[in-house]
Amino acid sequence: MATHVQWLPFTTAPGAWNPLPDPPRIPVIAAKSQVTIDVPWTPPASLQLNDVEVEHFCVNARVDRFRNPLNPGEDELVVVDNWAQSNFTTESVANGSPSDRIRTVMGFDNTLERDTTHFFGVRQTRNLFRIYVGHAWLALPPGGSAAIPLAYESVAGDPELGSLIERPEVPLIEIPAQVALTSWLEPPAESECPTPHERFGAGLSFTAGRRVWFEDVAWEGEIVTARVYTSIDGAVDALSSGVGALAVWAPDWPDRPALRFPASIDGAGELRAMLDGAFFGLIGEANVVGRLLVHTGIRNARAVSGEFAFN
Repeated sequence: MATHVQWLPFTTAPGAWNPLPDPPRIPVIAAKSQVTIDVPWTPPASLQLNDVEVEHFCVNARVDRFRNPLNPGEDELVVVDNWAQSNFTTESVANGSPSDRIRTVMGFDNTLERDTTHFFGVRQTRNLFRIYVGHAWLALPPGGSAAIPLAYESVAGDPELGSLIERPEVPLIEIPAQVALTSWLEPPAESECPTPHERFGAGLSFTAGRRVWFEDVAWEGEIVTARVYTSIDGAVDALSSGVGALAVWAPDWPDRPALRFPASIDGAGELRAMLDGAFFGLIGEANVVGRLLVHTGIRNARAVSGEFAFN
């Protein structure tokens, strides 16, 4: 059996697929058994697509269809059941005093056939981010799982380290901080060695960016406008470049996909998004809300506005 893995970058549109080296072939997989295939891949520290910094990657794995060696003309019938895709997203951490604190969760599973106790630790390569883990330790039954709160922020505003990150320059941007979240598994009571064993949990890659925000959001006829700002060393300035978008949806119709409209940003920091007939058809039938989004390159954090109503 041959397996092929490829990845692509995604901003406002997908880039080209990039193949990774094929892993070794697996000759036979026994019935009802499982096989793990490892393909090393590290997302690029910095990559631009159409002058927009990439913050989302798609990874696709495909298994060749079965061909009977005794009858080469007999192929396995497949549609889309021989491939799988996973997605990796990077999150912007905006600088300021205080920094933005990003909150998420980390899934944790006990795959052992016994009760386990785990102790959590955090390590990073640059010590420029604070990481908060929701549990110092966790006990799980066999097959148990838990969602562990996780939060992180930059050290902007810190009296000792803040100056290193509040004005990010090329070395800080292009060399992300690598963070490892690890667990230490307490051995069983009958074990001869009482020392917990370290198990890897999750990896994060952080870069710092200047805070970006929106003001004076307005809807006039076929145009949505807003002012976009950033701050450098505490001084507020208009954001003079970037790629923006307006996302619009009907909260009462969760199954209907959101509408997306591209937005431009001029040298004075004014964002403009043009609406079309799909928007006016939607607003004639339901309550409509929206958010503005801006990608501004590696020196600025990605910005998402608060939710605002059209009617």
